[in-house]
Amino acid sequence: MPAFHLSPLVGHRDWVSSAEQRLFALLKNGQPSPVSFSSPMCASRRQEVKVKAKPMASSTITVAIVAPGAGTGINGAVYSELARSPSFKVDVIGRSRAPYDVYPPCWPQGAPAPNLQSFAEEVLETGAHRDAQALVFGSRGGQVVLPHMWQAEAQGLIPPVPPAVVINGGCAMNLPTPVFWPDSAVTFLLIGGNDNFRGSLTMEEYVAETRSYVPPGNQTTAILSVNDMTHMPQQSLFRGVLRLMLKALISWKADGKVPLERLRQILAFLRQDGWSGKLLYTTAPSEWEDIPFSPRDREKYQAQAGHEREERLLVASQKSLKGPKTHPRGCLTV
Repeated sequence: MPAFHLSPLVGHRDWVSSAEQRLFALLKNGQPSPVSFSSPMCASRRQEVKVKAKPMASSTITVAIVAPGAGTGINGAVYSELARSPSFKVDVIGRSRAPYDVYPPCWPQGAPAPNLQSFAEEVLETGAHRDAQALVFGSRGGQVVLPHMWQAEAQGLIPPVPPAVVINGGCAMNLPTPVFWPDSAVTFLLIGGNDNFRGSLTMEEYVAETRSYVPPGNQTTAILSVNDMTHMPQQSLFRGVLRLMLKALISWKADGKVPLERLRQILAFLRQDGWSGKLLYTTAPSEWEDIPFSPRDREKYQAQAGHEREERLLVASQKSLKGPKTHPRGCLTV
């Protein structure tokens, strides 16, 4: 008997792209960790499929990718690289383009079950996300599945939903149903200027609208707005930020402090790789930091760093050091 099985629903290859097949093959052959799938189409045959796991190091981050809308085809190579990293254990929940990968009836052109809402219900019933330290949603998954999970949390039906990366910021939009965004939620939104989710809004308006949906009492949310990002992030961009975003979420959840070092690393990558946009993050309820970035920043900060080094040497030579400079808590200095 093979060591890896899909549920009856997600075993159908008709709905799976070649990139997704490579991703699942990697999880089958190269990922020494449990992989869970649920099958909303087969309620009478629900099952949670496990692969016998090797012990994981305590520093390993367990990530569950909610497949519908998350780009497991387009960005399958990036997820595969994440799965190969010894720092991460990757599970994939569901499949894109499956029969349940449609909006529910309250949406324009929505459909009765099976749909993304019934899929979300079964994810909760089977506990397919239970062991995850962080979740990844994208597009319609962030619009339907994550809000449904948050609603269940608000109703006291499930424990707090793990921290989440939300590609396209689907939970921060004018949706057909209200979003019960918890004040305690730890969330990293990734939005793009070339995303059809922006509509006719300017980038400033789009960022402001996205931010407006974050509840005032929440102080653990970051928004990364990249001007040239398409609906599914370009591989070079996604490859550079995904791991750092996940690590930032885990740090933020663990100690409640803004993960400044991870945010600095994200900004450094974006500047180095030639991207422009804004990074926003909460420092307290209703208080935000807003940091623009662009490739031009590299020269500016290199020059600034050089001046700061000269200043430190001068001060040291005069033997008048007064200790390290202090900065407001929760604020980046780059």
